[in-house]
Amino acid sequence: MNKWLLSGMATLAFAAVSFAQTNTATVSQTGNANSASAVQGGSGNTSTITQGGPLGPSSQPSSLNNKALSDQSGKNHTAVINQNGDSYFRPSKFNEASITQSGTATSGNSATVNQNSSGGSAYRGSNGNLAVGDGNNAIVIQDGTNTAVVNQNDVPANSSSKNLATVTQYGSNTATVTQNGGTDNWSDVKQGSSSLPATGNKAMVDQTSGATNDAFVTQNSNSNYADVQQGATGTTSNTVSITQGDALAVGTSSSNTAIVDQVDGTNTGNLATILQTGQNGLVNIKQDNNSGSNQAFITQVSGTGNRVEGQQSFNSNVNLVTVTQYGNNNQVGYEQVFGANNTLTVNQGSAATTSTNNRVQSYQKDYSDYGTITINQNVTTSGGDNIVVAEQGISGPPRSVSNVATFSQEGSFNEARLRQTGVGSNTATVTQTGNYNKLTGPQVVLFPGGNGALQDGSMNKMTVTQASGSLATALVNNTANLSQTGTSNTLSVNQLISSAGVGNLSTVTQNGMMNQAIVQQNGVTP
Repeated sequence: MNKWLLSGMATLAFAAVSFAQTNTATVSQTGNANSASAVQGGSGNTSTITQGGPLGPSSQPSSLNNKALSDQSGKNHTAVINQNGDSYFRPSKFNEASITQSGTATSGNSATVNQNSSGGSAYRGSNGNLAVGDGNNAIVIQDGTNTAVVNQNDVPANSSSKNLATVTQYGSNTATVTQNGGTDNWSDVKQGSSSLPATGNKAMVDQTSGATNDAFVTQNSNSNYADVQQGATGTTSNTVSITQGDALAVGTSSSNTAIVDQVDGTNTGNLATILQTGQNGLVNIKQDNNSGSNQAFITQVSGTGNRVEGQQSFNSNVNLVTVTQYGNNNQVGYEQVFGANNTLTVNQGSAATTSTNNRVQSYQKDYSDYGTITINQNVTTSGGDNIVVAEQGISGPPRSVSNVATFSQEGSFNEARLRQTGVGSNTATVTQTGNYNKLTGPQVVLFPGGNGALQDGSMNKMTVTQASGSLATALVNNTANLSQTGTSNTLSVNQLISSAGVGNLSTVTQNGMMNQAIVQQNGVTP
């Protein structure tokens, strides 16, 4: 085994090249404006570069303007770069750490970058893009089956900000990035390429304390896992973007999982964008706890068996969620609770793909006012056997007001289930185009209770249209079971076309005063 050790206080430059196996390279530098590099080939080598001294009391020197490079080719290597400050007043910043490990598909290399008590002032340009600046920069590039860890933390003081972490991995890898205790940090993880597919990758990003942090994860193949955490008090204007699947080979990926938590504390103005281009994918998003003005955009294209789970709750106001799913057997379950002016939109189906056997379950309840739920199933293509369930309002003391629910279903054998309760002034508009469709209460499959599509309170409005896809086609065997309780409610049912309708059923129940019901049907011409 060969071993070299070098340390100093001044500006240093060092390069080591080794081709035998099981070599160890160790570099220790204290002071500022140092540079160190270690180059190793073979297998089983270890490289450790430390700049700025160990973490400790304020007597330790700062770590500024240092550069560290580790380049290893082969397999089973370990590379560690430490760039440490000592306190809030003498942090680690302006530093650059780069680890490159190239090997085979089973290389088994490990890379770790620690930039502690780290960061500086702004590194972004005026347009929000990355620019050269005074935050720390950590870069890891790996081929094969490897592990990468980047820590840019507020150790020992709350000074981690303006840092940049970039991890690029080709193969089946694991990446963990932690940027804790600061603001304006940037994390970018890319796993996979066309030449070396990214199967079974894991990417985990932790930005759980701070504001205006950005996290990007791209995984271009099968069965990948991404988990991004952005939370804690005062975490505002954070951004998450996760892409799973190959945009050039849509539908080839499967069983991807994306998890985003933007929770705890006064979280406002956070953005989560998820794209999955395969099947059997899972997206789980939480934006809640005294939060508001958060946005989530989820798209699952050209796949079947995909699932979206989401929550915006506990005093969570003015939030926006849009879910788009193409294909069959997809599910959406979303909850917006204890909040006002929230919007949920779900689109299932596209012009190029049929959409069958999809399920949507949506809640805006428990003191939820001025909420909007819009569900579109098969609006642009054929399909059927879809179910949508929506509940707006509160089951306890009445308060929820002015909620809006809009459903559109195209095809046959669809079901829509609706409940709106509270003070009133709610609006429901349901359009079903096709045959054997039903509009009832949310009593079947997804949650119990209610025999008809229900509105409770005053000055509610419900409009139901059940029509055929063509004016020349008979409208048959549609069902509208509707109920309103309260005063000054309006209900309108249209099962009327220019040709004929057969076997349609409309049941209307109104309890209260000054209510109005209109039902229109036509049958076979004698």
